[in-house]
Amino acid sequence: MVELKALTIINEEWGEGEDDFIVFLQIDIGEITIDAPSDLFTINVVSPRRLSKILKESEIEIGHGYFIMNDFNFSIIERKILRIIEISQNKSYEKSICILSKYFRNTNE
Repeated sequence: MVELKALTIINEEWGEGEDDFIVFLQIDIGEITIDAPSDLFTINVVSPRRLSKILKESEIEIGHGYFIMNDFNFSIIERKILRIIEISQNKSYEKSICILSKYFRNTNE
C-alpha cells in the first residue's frame, strides 16, 4: 500500500491575472509501513490561459503530468492526488507506482 508522504510547490509563475499561472509540484509517495525513501513524481498545475500561451510558443504540448484548472486551489489539488493514490492501490508497491506513473511524471525513472 502506498501513501502521500509530501506535496511541495517547487516553483510557480504568475501572469497579469489570477487566471494566468503554472505551478510546479513535487509529490512524494511511499509505502505506508516505511518512513523513508519514497518515489518522487511531478505535476504542473496550469490555467487554460497559461496553457494557451505555452501552445503559442510550441506546436504541441503532451498532457501527461498536467492538471488544468481555472483557479489555483491547493486543497482541491491535494484531494485529487489523494483520490488518484487511492484508486491506484495494489498489493505490489511496484505495480502501484506503475499505475501512478500514468497520471504523474516519475522522476525516479
